[in-house]
Amino acid sequence: MKTPFLKKLAKEYIRQETDNLVDYTFVFPNQRSTSFFKKYLIEESRGRPMLLPEITTISDFISEQSGLT
Repeated sequence: MKTPFLKKLAKEYIRQETDNLVDYTFVFPNQRSTSFFKKYLIEESRGRPMLLPEITTISDFISEQSGLT
């Protein structure tokens, strides 16, 4: 079975940036992607304590940046 792209992405960021993930903002097209990415980050951390980065959808990101809803 092929490994999902979001799982590969989470694994790579955990491998490279174990302490600095809180400095990142990940923007995905929908809420489903954000949920899966959070799940994969938690799985890849293997119980090590970490702060999750900001993970949001593109519509939430744009409304937050523009101040418009």
